[in-house]
Amino acid sequence: MLFRSHKSFFFHVSVRAKKASKKRADQLIHGKRNSYDHRSMIPHDKVEHTRHENDAYWTPPLAVRQLMRFTSFEGPILEPACGTGNISLTLQNEYHLKVYSYDKYDYGFGKTGVDFLLKYRYPKFNSLITNPPYDLHMEFLQQAAQITPTKFAFLMRLQYLEGKARSEFYEQFHLDVLVVGRTPIEVEHGQVRRMIPYAWYIFDLNNSEKRIQVHYAYWNLPPL
Repeated sequence: MLFRSHKSFFFHVSVRAKKASKKRADQLIHGKRNSYDHRSMIPHDKVEHTRHENDAYWTPPLAVRQLMRFTSFEGPILEPACGTGNISLTLQNEYHLKVYSYDKYDYGFGKTGVDFLLKYRYPKFNSLITNPPYDLHMEFLQQAAQITPTKFAFLMRLQYLEGKARSEFYEQFHLDVLVVGRTPIEVEHGQVRRMIPYAWYIFDLNNSEKRIQVHYAYWNLPPL
């Protein structure tokens, strides 16, 4: 699916969101929907809000393969939140790309103790790919836009399409390709697994055309 401009894309998203909200409201009014947590398809009484320490949720290699189906990256690549190395190892072993791996915390992979949001002298790289911490996704996006020469990709929740500040960022830094998972990713929170829609947000800083390509990928993934 191709949108000729960012405005038409975000108008499309806004209309879809309004229709979905109206449908949910009608279902609640007419008693056609059970009481579910708004962030998941798990009933309220079964939701466990415990989050992993440091927002540490690992990226399944299949998600990286789906990203590479629809686009390519010029190496070397920076992975600033590498965790246990799932993204880095998949890119290195399967796509033969050189990857510089860093993380603020020590998960047994890459160079640790490096905070992506602070000034640091990285080796020369051309692209950036990461799965950012939930609470810091905007800060990570802004930092990536400042230091990445060509192209960067973030794996984030699909709901992050919404919001004025995000949409302005997407327009300014050329959100070029969106790879949407047709099936949610299963994320384990405490004793409960939640199905959360994710997408790869791909920014091409050299692309002056204000249009967005949307691709759909099937990823039947194990828990993160």
